[in-house]
Amino acid sequence: MRHRTQAELRNSDEDLQKCIETSHTTCRSYPGGVLAAAHIKAQYAVAYADAFSVSLAQELGATVVTADPEFKRVASLVDILWL
Repeated sequence: MRHRTQAELRNSDEDLQKCIETSHTTCRSYPGGVLAAAHIKAQYAVAYADAFSVSLAQELGATVVTADPEFKRVASLVDILWL
């Protein structure tokens, strides 16, 4: 395992905070995501949070980054970067 420097950790924390802020803003302005996520959950038998991630990624044209094997079920719907 590679140890990170304080500067790298600080940058990672800042990047994570930006992601959280962006996600929060996007979720509030994405009310249709609830219904889209419900459809994905029903069709692919994934967790609701995972379904919401997929529907939001579809809307934004984004790639889902995950190590969760449950996303194999929805790999045909979005690009996935496997960790």
